[in-house]
Amino acid sequence: MFLLRREGKEEQEKWIWTRVNPAGVKPHPRSGFSLAVGPGGRALLFGGVCDEEDEESLEGDFFNDLYFYDINKNRWFPAQLKGRATSQQEKKKRCHGTNRQMKQKRTKRSHTFPLRLKRLLKRLLPRTERL
Repeated sequence: MFLLRREGKEEQEKWIWTRVNPAGVKPHPRSGFSLAVGPGGRALLFGGVCDEEDEESLEGDFFNDLYFYDINKNRWFPAQLKGRATSQQEKKKRCHGTNRQMKQKRTKRSHTFPLRLKRLLKRLLPRTERL
């Protein structure tokens, strides 16, 4: 893994690529991931894909995982988003309904993960660093 670091003083500063070997639980090799850098030297990595290519086929493993990287400690941490706990009654309510309703629920649920990620990023990044 490589990090781009700034070295030197303001007038003579340089940006150089530095090879690092981080500790912790490292994410699997991938491309097409999203990464956001927050305050305090923390970065958040989400998703990506790992393609395996043969002469006749192309297969990909799509990741739906989340990792924190602490730049100062040079360490990866697996992350997990937590929502409010659901009761057994709420779980049963979700399971009842027609096939069409179930498809709509699945579609709606599939969009909740990016919203949770957005909320997490809002907490991590000060207002001045948001895009």
